[in-house]
Amino acid sequence: MGSATFRWNSHCLRRPRSRGPKNRSEKPLIQSVQPTDWSLAAYYRRSEIEETDHPYRQIEIRRYIELVNMDINVTAASLLKAVADPGRLQLCRLLCEGAFNVSEITRILGVGQSTVSRNVRILVDVGLLSGRREGRLIFYAWRNDLEPSRAALQGWIQEHGPVLDSAARRRAGEVWEERRRRSALFFDALDPSSPSNPWLGSPDCMPRLLDLVPEQGVLLDLGTGTGRFLGALRERVASVVAVDASPAMLDEARRRMSATGVEDVDFRLGDIGHLPLSDGEVDTVVANMVLHHAPEPAQAVSEIYRVLRPGGTLLLGDFLPHDQEWMRETLADQWLGFSRSDISSWLDVAGFSRVTIESLPSTHEGAPSVFVARATRGERSPDSASAPSP
Repeated sequence: MGSATFRWNSHCLRRPRSRGPKNRSEKPLIQSVQPTDWSLAAYYRRSEIEETDHPYRQIEIRRYIELVNMDINVTAASLLKAVADPGRLQLCRLLCEGAFNVSEITRILGVGQSTVSRNVRILVDVGLLSGRREGRLIFYAWRNDLEPSRAALQGWIQEHGPVLDSAARRRAGEVWEERRRRSALFFDALDPSSPSNPWLGSPDCMPRLLDLVPEQGVLLDLGTGTGRFLGALRERVASVVAVDASPAMLDEARRRMSATGVEDVDFRLGDIGHLPLSDGEVDTVVANMVLHHAPEPAQAVSEIYRVLRPGGTLLLGDFLPHDQEWMRETLADQWLGFSRSDISSWLDVAGFSRVTIESLPSTHEGAPSVFVARATRGERSPDSASAPSP
């Protein structure tokens, strides 16, 4: 049965129709299980499902049950019941792609907000999803700390679950594009030649980031902005690629470098979600105050992994979690900082190793604290490391 296909629909959780007297009605499998008395695994062994030629014997459940029985907090019955509903299964599949709030989920899946809220609550209660508050909004995603049973369930849903229809995928793409456009409009409207808000490209991280830069190879300055740190970076490495999504910012960075006599920086226009670099092109990536502008941070981390060579170094600086909602409105921040656990999880899923994260106080009055993370790209291929996008 290990090579069978998991049949993701509501029939997966129904008892095979009896071959006995016709007055024996078919009952949902979940209704026949008393979680406090015995597990779904015990029911499976007693029911002789594996001896019938009923088509639902193809359900690839044996290995999953073994994993679920390791979890003493939630029974297999309640966990499988939570994803038996087609609507919740679609929601689980969508959240394999990234984090969305209830309003975005409602729009993408085309269902009522009350239905989405109820389904989210059920999936949170069984430990599959978690919510991250971002000011007035809560963004839901698969938990970062799934134990083996839930991690296995997530893997099956991602591989064998229902595929989002074309309309849902189009609407998900629109949500991501609106997030990206919001940041792009903000930076395009800035005057690159005027003194910028000191919190943009916060210098709080840069001294430590510069200390950690390996003095060799090709370095990518991701989100270079006006290039105020390019000179210091160029002094430490053989060559620098500078990427930004704003043409105006890149023009100012070119002028700044030309004025200081640095003419060999490779400037490229590009977005953090689709970097204009080939696989394994650079040895080091420095991303200072960039991730909180990314439409989907986890996908951005995977894209950074793609452009690094095996053994290359990622140096990441950004805000720790904070509640300064005005930064979303005034500075076009997509995310109000990140926890150490979020960063660690995204780096791990992408394929990075040897991760260290340091917390640093802000030198600006009232500004959030910051962190600096360092990680090494592993040997996994970019195709297997990259997260799918809608």
